[in-house]
Amino acid sequence: EVKRRTSCLAQPPKRMAVIGGPGSGKHTMGTLLRRAFGICHVTPDSVLGPCTEDGHKSMSDREVTSRIIEVVSAERCVRGFVLEGFPQTASQAAKLDAVLESRKLPLDHVFHLGVTTETGQKRLATRLVHPASGRRYNTETMPSRAGDTKDEVTMEDLSCYVWDKPEKIEKRQEKYGDTGVKMKEYFEEKRSPKFKNQAAYIPLVADGSIQDIFAAISQIARLPRAP
Repeated sequence: EVKRRTSCLAQPPKRMAVIGGPGSGKHTMGTLLRRAFGICHVTPDSVLGPCTEDGHKSMSDREVTSRIIEVVSAERCVRGFVLEGFPQTASQAAKLDAVLESRKLPLDHVFHLGVTTETGQKRLATRLVHPASGRRYNTETMPSRAGDTKDEVTMEDLSCYVWDKPEKIEKRQEKYGDTGVKMKEYFEEKRSPKFKNQAAYIPLVADGSIQDIFAAISQIARLPRAP
């Protein structure tokens, strides 16, 4: 652990976003990037509040951007941050980019994870959550060290995430389809020569193993931000 922390401190600050549809691995990659780079992991719960049966609280793009800026400006995020699932839409991405750049906190990399419908459904079917804290686990890819059904901090029982019921998964996947395309178009446009000093946009096929996906992401994340 001491060696890991020393390695993190030796690296320059990093600011990243991991986006993608349901079951693409955003939370897992965010957790692994937090540990690898010693940066702040900004989760949907930390921005939108706890998830309910109907999903997270609805907020305007302005409210979401304001809340993200509040979180990443905290002292604990001084070494950088990884946004999990943000921005959520192309319009939100434009607002977030503008504000982060004005605060001299521009994103270095945006990783867009793509998975098949089948892969997403399979991953979500094995996901569990600790309701009180929001800590997430996956019995296949990121199990609790206290056993498949126990939270590793409190030893309390884990439960199925409210959004992971089969009928809700299909609706979420359908909803993300058009959103994902527009996000891709936005970030690819930002890479054009008329825009300078923009975050690297990296679309990745994320159907493989967690180890392989993270190896690819971490290798790219260690590269300096393009001028």
